[in-house]
Amino acid sequence: MVVIVIIGILATISVAQFNEYQERARRALLAAQITQEKKIYLAECVSQAKDICPVTFVVRQKNGTLYTASALACEQVCADNDERMATVEESLWFAKNKANQCNYMWHYVDNTASSVFFGYPMYINRTTTGCGPINTGNVSRFVVSSIADTAIEHVGEIYPSFEYLIRDINDTPSNADCACISYPDF
Repeated sequence: MVVIVIIGILATISVAQFNEYQERARRALLAAQITQEKKIYLAECVSQAKDICPVTFVVRQKNGTLYTASALACEQVCADNDERMATVEESLWFAKNKANQCNYMWHYVDNTASSVFFGYPMYINRTTTGCGPINTGNVSRFVVSSIADTAIEHVGEIYPSFEYLIRDINDTPSNADCACISYPDF
């Protein structure tokens, strides 16, 4: 009887470890995919100074309801549409194309796809409140808090100034939309 209990305990531990290894492998594969997509995009489009670099950046909502998704739910929402969650850097690329998206969305902080950040990309100069800082001029930025009127102009500023806003992907509230992206086949 004791042997059976011990075997049961060991099996339970093994299953938990196996699931953890599977999740790590999935994250590593996703990180490699993100890195590869960005490299191809930069090589095929940006470095050749093409006028149109077609990347599809879309705001998606969980079940069509505004601000109800966690970061993990966003991964699934994007995947259901043959997309993946965008990184902050990709959102800034979107803004550099003179585009705006005034929806708080979950983004991967970087290519590792393990931490997430909450905000949205903007380009146009705002002269009234509502979508981030006002009177910034036409400059690409990633707005992280309309309350504090703060924005990031490049990804490197996230770490020292806004580290407290970075979250583990498994620990996010259900209070944002999803920043989804897809790349063309070059």
